[in-house]
Amino acid sequence: MTTHAQTAMPYRPEVLKSLGRHNDACAGIYAEVLTPGALVHLGDHAELQP
Repeated sequence: MTTHAQTAMPYRPEVLKSLGRHNDACAGIYAEVLTPGALVHLGDHAELQP
């Protein structure tokens, strides 16, 4: 929701415009399961890795 203000981020309509110019308006997050386990629950720890 790049065109809606979020809790820690202000309203920034230029974000979607920039995505459109540079990445065909595509944005997302990709994930890979490294170790199968229990379901993910609200409040569980997650971290981004390069």
